[in-house]
Amino acid sequence: MIKQYRISLESKQAGLNASIAYPLYAWLLSQVPTEVGTALHEQATRPINQYILWNAAANRGEWVVNLMTDEMVEIFSPVLNALSVIALRSGTLLATAGSTVEVPNFQHLLKCGESLSNVQLFPIHFLTPTTFKQDKRYVIFPQESLILQSLISRWNVSFPEAPMDDEDAFQALLRGIHIVDYNLHTTRYPMKQVRLPAFQGRISIETRLPAPMMALWTTLYSFAPYAGIGVKTTLGMGGVSVMKPSSLLV
Repeated sequence: MIKQYRISLESKQAGLNASIAYPLYAWLLSQVPTEVGTALHEQATRPINQYILWNAAANRGEWVVNLMTDEMVEIFSPVLNALSVIALRSGTLLATAGSTVEVPNFQHLLKCGESLSNVQLFPIHFLTPTTFKQDKRYVIFPQESLILQSLISRWNVSFPEAPMDDEDAFQALLRGIHIVDYNLHTTRYPMKQVRLPAFQGRISIETRLPAPMMALWTTLYSFAPYAGIGVKTTLGMGGVSVMKPSSLLV
C-alpha cells in the first residue's frame, strides 16, 4: 500500500521557505523509534518521501508526505493522523489535516494508466527543486533514462511482488519516450551547509510505444506523484505532479 498525506501548515514566523522540508523530515523521525530512522538511513532507496509547497507571503503551505510501503504506513500514519503542532528550531507550525489518498496495490496504478493509453504528450511538473546524480556529479537537466531509472527503483521498493527488472523492457521504453518541450530554470536547494544544484519547472514527454510498453509507461507515470523523481526526495526534493484524468486520483 501507498498512502499520501496532504497537510496544511501555518506559521506565525516570517522568513520560512520550502527548505523547511528537511527539518520537517527530521521532526517526523523524532516521533518514531530511533531504529526506524537508522534503518531508513541505510537504504539506498527510501520508502518515504516528502516535500512542502510553501507560500512565503502568506506564511503557510501544504506538506505532502508519501508513505510507500505497508510498513511505512503502519509506522508513520499514527503520527500524521494526530498532527496538530510541529515545533522546529525555526519556529512553530500549526498543522491542519488535509486530504489523504491510498493506493492499495499495483493493480490500482495499472488501472489509472489505462485511461492514458491514447495520450501522446505527458507533462511532468517539477514542483520542488529536482536533481539527479550521475558519475558522482549532480545533473541539472532531466534525461529520459534518469527519469525512468528513478521511477523504476522506487516502484521495486513499493511493489516487490511485481518488479520491473527487465533490461530489454527498459531499453524499449527508453527508445519510445522523448522530452520534446520544457520550461525549466536552474535553482539551488539548501541542505545543511551546501546548496545543491537543481532544476524546477515543466517538461513534456512524447511517446511512441507499442501497447505493452505504453501500459508500462502510463503505470509509471501514474506512480510518479507518489514516488517523486530524482535524488533526496526524502528531504524535500523531486516533488512532481502529472496529468490528472478522471481515474487518476492525485
